[in-house]
Amino acid sequence: MFEIKKICCIGAGYVGGPTCSVIAHMCPEIRVTVVDVNESRINAWNSPTLPIYEPGLKEVVESCRGKNLFFSTNIDDAIKEADLVFISAANAFLAQRISSINSISALCEATGADVEEVATAIGMDQRIGNKFLKASVGFGGSCFQKDVLNLVYLCEALNLPEVARYWQQVIDMNDYQRRRFASRIIDSLFNTVTDKKIAILGFAFKKDTGDTRESSSIYISKYLMDEGAHLHIYDPKVPREQIVVDLSHPGVSEDDQVSRLVTISKDPYEACDGAHAVVICTEWDMFKELDYERIHKKMLKPAFIFDGRRVLDGLHNELQTIGFQIETIGKKVSSKRIPYAPSGEIPKFSLQDPPNKKPKV
Repeated sequence: MFEIKKICCIGAGYVGGPTCSVIAHMCPEIRVTVVDVNESRINAWNSPTLPIYEPGLKEVVESCRGKNLFFSTNIDDAIKEADLVFISAANAFLAQRISSINSISALCEATGADVEEVATAIGMDQRIGNKFLKASVGFGGSCFQKDVLNLVYLCEALNLPEVARYWQQVIDMNDYQRRRFASRIIDSLFNTVTDKKIAILGFAFKKDTGDTRESSSIYISKYLMDEGAHLHIYDPKVPREQIVVDLSHPGVSEDDQVSRLVTISKDPYEACDGAHAVVICTEWDMFKELDYERIHKKMLKPAFIFDGRRVLDGLHNELQTIGFQIETIGKKVSSKRIPYAPSGEIPKFSLQDPPNKKPKV
């Protein structure tokens, strides 16, 4: 019988780290190495303050770390030396489902279908189920992208390029969904958002948290800032300082973009006051309960709502009666577009991805 002496776990998150720490604690004769591409996470596992809290976990880790439990970013060597490799990354399959339904949302918008109806029909098939079939502006958080990329890395290390490209496409589709949503905003606002006020409602990657890691709001804000839009951002749980830090990252903004183009609002009504458009990026329940008649009265006309989380489903008729132009993920809402161009002429511009150049009039 083959004897296992060395174990490698790919993924130092909420599953991989604690699980393999317990394995090392229970099996002192086995060398357990937990690897991850996230250097700061690995550093935290090697420090007195662990990145994850679970009752008794700190004591388990400290009893084994440096003896038969190791945390490292050296993924290649750990895989080569291991007798057994764990991949902690179920998140990859969940992310795959989200990207799958988001790809269908693009098809629905092009054909006039409703992705919610498609998702309901698909979800009724018991072989598939109805979980994680909610189309949106894209997944975020610290786990999904990291875990998919870990899987991509593993496939490349094992010389499985076709498999690596398959899983990379899950990330690519998520990026595409964000760019596509930003493009729809720009296109609907007559091909330019330069110097226009856009209210961003929600900055956390999902409701009921202040976590902004890999939030789609960051990327939507980037694309709109690149086009010169003035963003007024509101989130009930994310502090101002965190929003500024996220948007000031070198990969997101340049020079003084944030100071010139971003304002953090203290409530949603302040964010929407005088705006050309409202963009919902997080599915906070409170956004369903806002006084949209009050909001519409203080917005510039025509007033647009872009629902990136479909939190306003069921309210479209009411909102259109008020006077809003509605654009939502995975559905082409039939509403007569009101012509508008302050210069007297609508710019001619074809949008595929958010452009790097300003449209010419």
